[in-house]
Amino acid sequence: EGEVAAIQWSEVDVSQWPDVVRVVQRQVFGADRVYNFSPAIMADASRNLAMVYARSSGDEFASLYFTGRLVNDPLNKLRLGKVLKAGVSVYEDIESDGRNRITDYFHAALDPQDGSIWVHGFYAKARNAAGSWVANVVSSP
Repeated sequence: EGEVAAIQWSEVDVSQWPDVVRVVQRQVFGADRVYNFSPAIMADASRNLAMVYARSSGDEFASLYFTGRLVNDPLNKLRLGKVLKAGVSVYEDIESDGRNRITDYFHAALDPQDGSIWVHGFYAKARNAAGSWVANVVSSP
């Protein structure tokens, strides 16, 4: 209902692959008149989850956010998103092929040393420049 760009995520159990594949949980993460886009998601060894994504709206420039859930949180529910880096400008850097590249490079990766999760993404730094931001998300999103 309304105008929205949401992120749909799922957890799938493939422990009995290929005989049984089971959807454990899923959610559409979004809100009316808010645009959530370019997600990257990672789970740690304990099945805690972190997701980095971009967000914008009529009163918010393209900003970098993260959310997540701990393994014991209620199923089908991510925590409220938190801003990692707020956008500060309208972003209008369009490539010659008509693409807006701010959405191309969002990542989440497990740190092999301590099991924490690193996230990376972009935010609107200036009208023609995207800023890049990296953050370490320890096991509690």
